[in-house]
Amino acid sequence: MVGKLKKLGIEPDQDFDIYKIDPAVAKGLNRVPQKVWDIFQSAPQQTNAQQTNGWLLFLRLGRYGTDYNTRALIAWLGLGAATLDDVIYPTAFVDGGGRLLDGAPHLRDAF
Repeated sequence: MVGKLKKLGIEPDQDFDIYKIDPAVAKGLNRVPQKVWDIFQSAPQQTNAQQTNGWLLFLRLGRYGTDYNTRALIAWLGLGAATLDDVIYPTAFVDGGGRLLDGAPHLRDAF
């Protein structure tokens, strides 16, 4: 990863200056934020989480290795995630049928 970042002009102990890198690379870097947001929209289903009936169980939190998608998603969610040795974080974005959770009351819940 250090080698890949160096190609982008990102190096340890060096300030990043987008004007010092190839203009084509800079143009690509400017497209990254939108791509990251797009990934985060579907990232929970693209992580190392175990999925059961709409529930996601992140069993490798804090031990990401090169799973940068999960690492970034957890950082974006704002969790100071502990490892499975201490805690689990059951999470759901969809119900057991795969429908997005929306918080709207349903008729069956009214009785």
